[in-house]
Amino acid sequence: DFPNARDWSPNDEDWHLPENWQEIFIQGMADRLSKYRSFRLFMDVCVRCGACADKCHFYMG
Repeated sequence: DFPNARDWSPNDEDWHLPENWQEIFIQGMADRLSKYRSFRLFMDVCVRCGACADKCHFYMG
């Protein structure tokens, strides 16, 4: 279902990201923020405490 699905590892030196990966990410976040109230609420209350770091895809500790 993903347009660029492939095997990769976070430890790889080159993730083979498209040139405009930042714009793709920002547009995806904007789309989700406009669609999902729960996601907006989560992003508003997140204080990056790390309590959910092992489960949260967005934690950037």
